[in-house]
Amino acid sequence: MPSKVSINGHGASVTLEVFGYENPFAKNNSDANWLKCRVATNVGQFTGNYDASFTTSDFARFRDGLKTLLTSLSGSASFDTDEETLKCAIEMRKAGTAVIKGVARIRGQTMAALSFSFDSDQSFLVETLHEVEGVVAEYPMKK
Repeated sequence: MPSKVSINGHGASVTLEVFGYENPFAKNNSDANWLKCRVATNVGQFTGNYDASFTTSDFARFRDGLKTLLTSLSGSASFDTDEETLKCAIEMRKAGTAVIKGVARIRGQTMAALSFSFDSDQSFLVETLHEVEGVVAEYPMKK
């Protein structure tokens, strides 16, 4: 069963499933740290999913940003990727509420993108942090 990270809000979600390292026997650390993933979006009446590759450092940076965000209950955290197949920014607002904005992008012969924005709050984001910590622990950065 894949590991997952769900970025949930009120009536919407973006879920990242992680299936494992793309190249578990790679000798070069830049090749060894890519993960096979699937992105599932459920934003209002728009739903879809697509395969994508993210790095172990993408998840580690997101974890660090979420920790800071949830400790201070201010600022922002984001999941950004080198290939720009997913950008998801979380901005904390007053009283523990947050807005999540982003773009899910499919690259290849046919290109498509979904821009999204939805409200969330710290109760959803605490669970997201827990799931991201699980992915980082299961798939540590290889050196």
